[in-house]
Amino acid sequence: MYQESIINNIIYSMSISMRQVVSYLVTVLIISSVFTIQVFALDYTISTLSISLDTDGFANVEYQISTIPTVANISLPLLGDKYVNFLVTDQNQDPLNYTISGVVVTVLSFGASVDISYSTQSLTSKIGDLWSMNFTSPVSIDILLPQGDTLVSLSQIPLEISTINQRQSILLPDGPNEITYQLGIVGTKEHSLLVITDAENAVNQAKSSGIIVTSAEAILSKAKKFYSTGNYISAEDYAGQARNAVTTITAIASDADSAIKTASTSIDKAKTEGRTNGLDAASSLLSQAQTAYSAGNYTKASSTASQATSKADLATNPQSNLDLILGAGTVFAIILLAVVIRRRPPSKKEQDSEKKPEGVFDPEAIIKKFPDLRDEDKQVVRFLAKSGGEAYADEIRDKVGMPKTSTWRLIRRLEGLGIVSERKIAGKSLVYLEDRYRIS
Repeated sequence: MYQESIINNIIYSMSISMRQVVSYLVTVLIISSVFTIQVFALDYTISTLSISLDTDGFANVEYQISTIPTVANISLPLLGDKYVNFLVTDQNQDPLNYTISGVVVTVLSFGASVDISYSTQSLTSKIGDLWSMNFTSPVSIDILLPQGDTLVSLSQIPLEISTINQRQSILLPDGPNEITYQLGIVGTKEHSLLVITDAENAVNQAKSSGIIVTSAEAILSKAKKFYSTGNYISAEDYAGQARNAVTTITAIASDADSAIKTASTSIDKAKTEGRTNGLDAASSLLSQAQTAYSAGNYTKASSTASQATSKADLATNPQSNLDLILGAGTVFAIILLAVVIRRRPPSKKEQDSEKKPEGVFDPEAIIKKFPDLRDEDKQVVRFLAKSGGEAYADEIRDKVGMPKTSTWRLIRRLEGLGIVSERKIAGKSLVYLEDRYRIS
């Protein structure tokens, strides 16, 4: 009995020691893991994460990442496992060096902000007319469904649902997510109503901002009439035209508003600096621009405001008598020189300079030549024509409101059709309409 008691005491003591050792090891592991997570989290922060879905199942993924200056490179797990059009740039759109190992990308960032974009088909699958996508997101993520597609189910409650350019946008929380959506059927009653509702929302939003969209309302009214008679294809077509009209008018109105503000600032600056000569003309032009804007004539408002800015910038201080005398002498010298020059025949260079300037672009003629262009293609063609025939890829992306990868594919599509070309300027991509589309 005595020996048995001794053995039990030894076993009990050993069990206590083992429990202490295990407890100590668990504590160390927890502390180590917490420290490791904190260090990893400090390497970078995912500012935004978004996926734009195409009708062919491609998921266009975009990350915007903030880093810290003391970290030379970051390693980021990616969504999906097969990638195309992979692009990594800093905040200036300059490319950064990177390597991909499995589903992890390592970027040599040296503290710069990092933008990552790519396309993948590994996130989506399709059964019949139903698409599904399964993924686990480290942060809240914005999902943009294809145009006309209908959301069927979500595994988590969305943080927000909105519409962007006739496409449903869904903001989902972090963690595992599953989405199911259905292909839209063009020409059906349901799809027609969806397109009309989107156009109507765009019209109402523009009107609430004080923008006059009478022409878009007239087109939308036709769409509703076709819908009421069961002609859903025509209803969708006119609703799409109304939506595009709102986008165009809103853009022109925004330009006019900016031009008016610039003119007002230039006039105020001239007054402050005492440059009053010629300022009355600038003020009169500004008043005309404001009147045109109030009437919804945004093109005239923008043009007149630009003239007002030019007049204000050229306004001068009141001249002294000496200035007038010197000015008269200068005018006399110029007239005398002009008489002398006029007597000699014009040089070849002068003859060339008298040639007519290059023509402008007619976007509607281009669009008519390519009837299969998508709505966003047409929007870019109009934007380029309005911008003098060229614009940077970043400006196009902001204009159409598409992710970087989708914009890149849109430009490639227009380039393949021979509508645009592209060249690099200071590391940036300049997209321009082909010269053969200029109008004499």
